[in-house]
Amino acid sequence: MHPSWSTLRPRVLAAAGLPLLLAFHAAPAGAQGAAVSGAYVTRLGSDTVAVEEFTRTADSIRGRQVVRVPRTQIREYSGALRPDGTLSSFAIAFRMPDSPQPAMRGTVEFGADSATVRLTRGDSTQTFRIAAGPGAMPLVAYSVGLYELWLARAGGAGVNSLRPGLVP
Repeated sequence: MHPSWSTLRPRVLAAAGLPLLLAFHAAPAGAQGAAVSGAYVTRLGSDTVAVEEFTRTADSIRGRQVVRVPRTQIREYSGALRPDGTLSSFAIAFRMPDSPQPAMRGTVEFGADSATVRLTRGDSTQTFRIAAGPGAMPLVAYSVGLYELWLARAGGAGVNSLRPGLVP
């Protein structure tokens, strides 16, 4: 029998709240130019679904994830940051644990009102452009490090919320 939402809700809220608390705590150090690093474990009940480590500096973010859903995959990402903490570019590579070569790569170049996305799988590349407002972020499943970047920007700007702009 699966647990009900009422029994899972406290665990989900606690799991979501701790990274958010840590992200706001880490924000001032990144704003002062020191590197901020973190590691997160994402769990569903007793199952570990993802593990991530990241490092953010004043002008970049880099991270690595191991995600086990729906099958084990290693993701490595990097992004260039503008002085205001928004991403100007982002790159990610997806590979299987038994392969040194990525099965897929993606890049995103963020403009003032759009994002240019390039996805490469094997020898095929697709490029498309989508509407994306200022401060848009790539949507990478289970990546707490990228949400930390977004929350650090909110803390550095002295605001308690930001309007999400996610690029799939």
